[in-house]
This record gives sequence, C-alpha cells and structure tokens, in this order.
Amino acid sequence: MQSINWKPSCKSEYSCKDNSFIFKTKKGVPGTCPNDDKPGYKNGELWYTHRERCETRSDNLLIRNYIWTADVEIDCLGYSNSCLFQLHWPEDHKDNFIKLAINSFGNFTINNNPRFDAECTKSFSLRINIECRKDFTNVDYFSNNQYIGSYRKLSNQLPFMKFGIYTPNSPSDITQTYNNVKVEYNDGA
Repeated sequence: MQSINWKPSCKSEYSCKDNSFIFKTKKGVPGTCPNDDKPGYKNGELWYTHRERCETRSDNLLIRNYIWTADVEIDCLGYSNSCLFQLHWPEDHKDNFIKLAINSFGNFTINNNPRFDAECTKSFSLRINIECRKDFTNVDYFSNNQYIGSYRKLSNQLPFMKFGIYTPNSPSDITQTYNNVKVEYNDGA
C-alpha cells in the first residue's frame, strides 16, 4: 500500500497542518529551483524575467488509479499562467509535465491550452483523477464538480504530483491555501 508523503519541492517553505497547506510567494523573488532566476522567451520575445515558486511534491506514483482532491483559496487572480497542480516526470524526459493552471483571464488551462468554459474563482474545489499505467498516464480535471478537461501523456515512466504556487512574474505577493487535501487510490485494472 502506498501512502503519500508530501515534501518540499526545490526547498520550498510552506505551512502544513493536518491536510491543509498554505503557500506564499513574494512579488519579484525567484523560486529556489534551478533556473527560476533566469528569463524565459517565447517566439524570440521575453516572456518572463523569473519564476516565483512555493510547492510540495509526492514521491513517484505507482501503476494504479488516484483521486486527488482539495478545497483551494487564492487571494488574487489575473496573473499569467499560475500553476495549481502538476504531474511531473524526470527532467530528462521530453515535455516532462502536465499542468493545471490559471491564465490572466481567469480561465483554467491544461498545459497552456485555455478552457474558456471553465472559469476559476478565488475559492473552489478541485478533483483530479489520475490513471497511471505502464505506457501512459490519463488525467481528468474537475472544479466544483464541473469537468474542466483531460490530458493523456504517453510515457513508460511514472510521474510524481506537485501542487502549490508556480508562476512567472506575478504582479503581487500570492497566497494559495489548499484545505482538505486528500488522495485516494486503488489498483484499477
């Protein structure tokens, strides 16, 4: 039986009590992962000067089905591409993540593809269904029991989960609270 052991990602510092996590970042202060203090470019244009980060992560998942749930509170919306939850593969893996984020219009995005019919509010419940198999991982996202979208990643490696704050160039300090964090799992078929 696998239990989820949450630990800081890239030496992030956050508050955790029972099943509640509070993540905070300061405007202009880069995260502590390699290259968080480096600029990013998109189509030859400067996209961001740095990335702010405060996250927790699990160990690698096993071949089984998972349901990750939390009640999320965000103190501000409107910053670009702020990540809420990720499945992450080893750094040497091509396209090594699947992320659920919020764009500057307040819409959920899955790997930067906006879901225009799925608007994010400052307080919402998240449910993420994860199906890990030998050659692929399927993910289904729900907010307040409304379907957001799905993603399939073909890979023979298994990911780990990450959640918290990860955003380029936020316009302000950010606090995100994840209450009632729970992971259920079964061996599936």
